[in-house]
Amino acid sequence: MNTKTILTELYSERDRIDKAISALEALDSVVTPAHAVKKTASAKAVTTAPKKRVLSAEARHRISEASKRRWAKQKGAAASKKAAKKAAKKTAKSTGDKTPF
Repeated sequence: MNTKTILTELYSERDRIDKAISALEALDSVVTPAHAVKKTASAKAVTTAPKKRVLSAEARHRISEASKRRWAKQKGAAASKKAAKKAAKKTAKSTGDKTPF
């Protein structure tokens, strides 16, 4: 098939589809938002993603410090539990208690 023939057929098919869309829109008398966006010249501006938020260096530093404090507190609580468990075992051994816990 010739390229010009293919293009001619595609153009005619596009025209038929446009007529069908127009007829359906006339029946509903409402233009769909997607179709309205496609017809505008600035379609790219409408479909761009929202701008990402940017944290300042100071805000990143504050978040980092808060996170470090939280983990230090968590580790401290775990360490104190281990120390308490060791102390309990040590006192049990020194008193002659035969229970392992």
